[in-house]
Amino acid sequence: MNLPTCFKKHDIIANVIWANCERDIDMYVVFRKKFVTENETCSIKIFADTYYNLYVDGSFIHRGPVRRHENTAEYDKLSLCLEKGEHTVAVLVHHLGAKVAGHRTGEKNFWCEIETENGKIITDESWKAKYLDAMTTDGRIFSHYDFVEDIDMKKFPIGFMNPDFDDSAWENALVLFKAESENDIHKNYRQRTMKLFSYLTEKGELMKAGTFKDMPVEDDRFTHKIFGRVRDEAEADGNYSLYKFEKTISGTVKIAYECEEDSEIIVAYDDQLTHEGFVKPDRWSKYADRFLVEKGKGEAEVLFPRGFVYVLVDASKGCKILSVTATKEVYPYEEKKSFFADNKLLNDIFDVSVRTQQVCTIDGFTDCVNRERVLWLGDAYFDCMGNYYSTFDKGLLLTTIYEHAMGRSEKGALGGYNSSNMRPDWLLMPSYNLMYLEMVIDYLLYTGDEENILPLKDTVKGIIEYILSNINEKGVFDTQFVGCSNYWDWGYSEPDGENVKFGAYFAFIVDRMKEFDFFNDIITPEIFAAVEKIKEVSHEIFFDEEKKVYRDSSSSKLTTQAATSYAVLGNIKGSENYKELFGNITNEANLDVIPMGENQAQENNVPDLNKILPAATMYGATVTARTMFIKGLYSEGLKYLTEVWGEFAHLPTLPELRRNGANNTACHGWSASPAYLLPMYILGVRPLKEGYNEALFHIPNFENNEVTGANGSVITPKGEIKAAYTKYDGFIKADVFVPKDIKLTVKYKEKEYLLIEGANTVYIKA
Repeated sequence: MNLPTCFKKHDIIANVIWANCERDIDMYVVFRKKFVTENETCSIKIFADTYYNLYVDGSFIHRGPVRRHENTAEYDKLSLCLEKGEHTVAVLVHHLGAKVAGHRTGEKNFWCEIETENGKIITDESWKAKYLDAMTTDGRIFSHYDFVEDIDMKKFPIGFMNPDFDDSAWENALVLFKAESENDIHKNYRQRTMKLFSYLTEKGELMKAGTFKDMPVEDDRFTHKIFGRVRDEAEADGNYSLYKFEKTISGTVKIAYECEEDSEIIVAYDDQLTHEGFVKPDRWSKYADRFLVEKGKGEAEVLFPRGFVYVLVDASKGCKILSVTATKEVYPYEEKKSFFADNKLLNDIFDVSVRTQQVCTIDGFTDCVNRERVLWLGDAYFDCMGNYYSTFDKGLLLTTIYEHAMGRSEKGALGGYNSSNMRPDWLLMPSYNLMYLEMVIDYLLYTGDEENILPLKDTVKGIIEYILSNINEKGVFDTQFVGCSNYWDWGYSEPDGENVKFGAYFAFIVDRMKEFDFFNDIITPEIFAAVEKIKEVSHEIFFDEEKKVYRDSSSSKLTTQAATSYAVLGNIKGSENYKELFGNITNEANLDVIPMGENQAQENNVPDLNKILPAATMYGATVTARTMFIKGLYSEGLKYLTEVWGEFAHLPTLPELRRNGANNTACHGWSASPAYLLPMYILGVRPLKEGYNEALFHIPNFENNEVTGANGSVITPKGEIKAAYTKYDGFIKADVFVPKDIKLTVKYKEKEYLLIEGANTVYIKA
């Protein structure tokens, strides 16, 4: 794939170095180098495969790099202010070297360039290097969360980052090859497009402590399963401490302890507790970290980030846990208050949505930080949309779109998660591929940046060709794709075969593409004809005459809220009576219970086919809310949104499922669509043409005055649109600041007003 001009290659002169070690996977290596500055500033360029921790003069500086495909590898550049004199740089590198969902396999790689006024210090054989045999891992790995850490602190070079640490016994580094040479699989090195993390320290609150004998039998399984062994009677007198943090964190944990003898400390993480008040044993015992520590006082710290609200520390008898602290990595969201209304519940929903997306933004838009640190394509779509309204981080948006394009298979479709070379054809999920097409459309609409997405035309064409290859003689799609179902929701086993959701959503996307000249050479007359056929025949194939809603599949009587919502979104023939259709799928008397997650052994895993299945997730519920708003059903859409999201508005972050199940999280980015739905439709500000050349301030008409005022500041490439409306005494007062070069229309019902640049106030008869 050709890369856009903003991905300009930077020349690197450093050598790739490593330590002497026979291992190929799960390797930890430490590097050290002293250097001298004559003034107070220097800069550091740094890259490693898979992760590095950078320390200068004993202080932690940064973790990196961000996860990327090897053809778009990104190094970090940091500027430091240092006193004149000698300084010490130390870097701890963890190389995975294994196929996992969150990373490419990669190769052993570390390079660094330190630039001072006297020139550059580069990685070469003068650097000290040590393989850490203190990491006694037994190879336990969760494909979505990397290796666990099993550290023998008696062998660990404690204080290796400090200037006075004695590294005289360490060997000199091995030079593998020049960075960017033909031997380097990482190509097109470029400077990090995402912003550098900020780091905050938070102290955990001790919730409870006791001995293993105090633990309920159900939760005592945790102590019996860790590291594949069962405790004997001598170990049964160990103790536990449970700590809580304010909200879900991505970061490292430091345990301060005092031991009467050499001891074992095991650390487990979760963002939920069992009924007995402990982290879930079946879920986290296999992901726990372990420290073997010496007698006396000390500190043990996990080297690379975990995700958690709760930390359960399991210690041997005679080992007292003094405190648990966390160093949080925080993506610097420059949040704008893009939505505020005279409705507290809506404001709470908006705030928790933005907060959830912020926590889940680490190496890109991440599924979640505590169970799957994976860059799923479906989550990225929702997070990109929220980003346009909450922070408009263009570099992050563009990088996300290209990183997922790197996951293209030979069939043309994209993998469900990227970057990863773990079974790339396993998850060519049709729903996610359609979402990717919308990601490209929306990037063009919100930014107007056609130049930098030109190389993606082949990707878009490949997806559409793959999609069309699954159309059958009836003119609808047969979705028996390779993968774990179609993933329109995560609440039921979706039936294979002809699928109304897929065809209708594809029709909606093609209709959107028609609005842009950019896609003229992609959307051919044949595709237009295929879409019209989908619209024509879908009602006959999928409409359930008895329930007056759409079935998901021709092979099943299953009916879901999503099926009807997508049918209306795609404007298939027969969906014109959308108000009645939405009434049918939201009428509580027609609904089955909320499901708990696909293929879970729950009491309602097999839906009642006489009922309509509601969304199991807020991710799945988004299409219903969105389509209601698009069709102008503001009161109905707002009622649905507040019913679904309002239940969770009091939480620190939004959970993955609407019902608590066995394998869900309390902080999931795909749940946070109100971060854009509310400013887009309830405030009513959105672009009409590329780059906000034309924009709309559409004041919604609520039947019962559910919202009588809203305001917000929406970022555009041309400046901020500041908008507000208030309803009173039969009038609507609309205030809007229009940046230069934007044609903005204020609309209420059928009334439209084209506004000029600057501050405007319009009074409209309600």
